[in-house]
Amino acid sequence: MKSNMLSTLTLGICCLTAGCAGHTPSSVYPLNGQMLGSPAAQVRTDSDILGTLVVINKNEIAAAQLARRQGQNARVKNYANFMIKEHSTNLRQTKRLSQKLDMMPELNGRVAMNLQQKGQQELQMLQGLSGKAFDSAYMAAMVNDHTEALSLISQLNNQTSNPMIKNQLKVTRAHVAEHLQRATVIQRESL
Repeated sequence: MKSNMLSTLTLGICCLTAGCAGHTPSSVYPLNGQMLGSPAAQVRTDSDILGTLVVINKNEIAAAQLARRQGQNARVKNYANFMIKEHSTNLRQTKRLSQKLDMMPELNGRVAMNLQQKGQQELQMLQGLSGKAFDSAYMAAMVNDHTEALSLISQLNNQTSNPMIKNQLKVTRAHVAEHLQRATVIQRESL
């Protein structure tokens, strides 16, 4: 019985080895020489996720600081103060998590770079406005930005297996959902 199992196991190993012989390095290592699902590829993905969270927070802080200076409506200014507080807290938490994981947030990843560019364009558009026009445009941007952020955070959550990053995404998503809800109410009731 033991020799029969050993023969079957040996035959299986030989078949597996022969089946792998046709794979080229490029088909096994499609990510710049990193095997799909490899620890190095996951670290890069996690670093990109952390970088994306950093950029989202920085964009919202910059827009809120502008709203605090240029806004006219008291509710819009209060919302801007709330955004500065909330996103500064989330930014600190994200950076603290990065340090704990000994992982630098990748700010030059595709998604982070696109978000940085979008944030700069949004700031330029808002800087040219004042008064009620500014308030309306800022709150419309907040509804749009937070709607997009919710979708993006869900996508990012599916790209990591790290439980600490998943938790940070969960916490961030809950806050972003609250921000969206508040922005929607202000936009509907005050502008």
